[in-house]
Amino acid sequence: MTSAPKVSVIIPVYNTEKYLRQCLDSVVNQTLKDIEIICINDGSTDNSLQILNEYANKDNRIVVINSTNEGAEASRNKGLVISNGKYLMFWDSDDFFELDALEEFYDTAEENQCDIVLSFYKKYCDITGNINLIKLGSFPDKKIFYKEDSPRLIRIFTPNVWSKFFKRNFIIENNLKFQKITRTNDLFFVYSAIAISTKTVILEKYLITYRINNMASLQNNNHNSCLDFIKALDSLRNFLLMKGIYQQHKESFINKFCEISMYNLKTLKSHKLACINVLTNLYILLTKYEAFNLPKEYFYKDVYYDFVKRVKRFKLLPVFLRHYLGFQK
Repeated sequence: MTSAPKVSVIIPVYNTEKYLRQCLDSVVNQTLKDIEIICINDGSTDNSLQILNEYANKDNRIVVINSTNEGAEASRNKGLVISNGKYLMFWDSDDFFELDALEEFYDTAEENQCDIVLSFYKKYCDITGNINLIKLGSFPDKKIFYKEDSPRLIRIFTPNVWSKFFKRNFIIENNLKFQKITRTNDLFFVYSAIAISTKTVILEKYLITYRINNMASLQNNNHNSCLDFIKALDSLRNFLLMKGIYQQHKESFINKFCEISMYNLKTLKSHKLACINVLTNLYILLTKYEAFNLPKEYFYKDVYYDFVKRVKRFKLLPVFLRHYLGFQK
């Protein structure tokens, strides 16, 4: 019987023919050869499926799943179900990767026997060609984090799944899945995993190149799903409550809630009705979280404290205007 591969690379694909060959070339040519590459074609209407089949015909490590369009979260969950690797890597089809990336992740995970490995990454602008190095915080004299350190990791790290390397048994045993929402569908998955990880290791190398300003990306069409990040954050809080670790994570959670909310409101600034809808729901949740009475020193940055106060003042928006706009009170 064939042994399980060392790593399962799961790649959702939707209309990325412009970038797909660059992505696949950087995966099939990884220095770590004992891998499976699970590509889920999510109902692409361009030539993405043809490109996937072309590569699969040349490399028997590639598995192509052809699906109707259900979203990246559904594709990742499908890939997770059929994966066989000891470790999991979730990559996106418009990004590309250092050829020794998987070997670096795998060796680090094996050496440290950890649940998660997190790496730095490069941010590549598809318009200018500029590259920025993203360090994800400062970790003086410490690269290995245990369960009691997880609030600090949630506070510092972004929720992107493609810079994290997971032990498959850890994910399966904890029944972690991607949320069925259009945007930020990896937030709940990533932060839930970090919160319950017994050991997480930082890999201080820039192994992934993340493409920005791809105009077909969901990140450039976010006003259509403006409440998704709120659903993800509230689901994360419910998960922490269910696990009995919310109080341990509350401070980090509230501050991360402010950070992510501010970012999403900024991206929605040209869609005023969407902003009002978001602010209404933020007010409801911050009330539930009892955040309006927290002292200023509770917040890591003054702008977070000011943000909470602004949301509280938003309640003063006339009730008749809320009703007229059709938003919940």
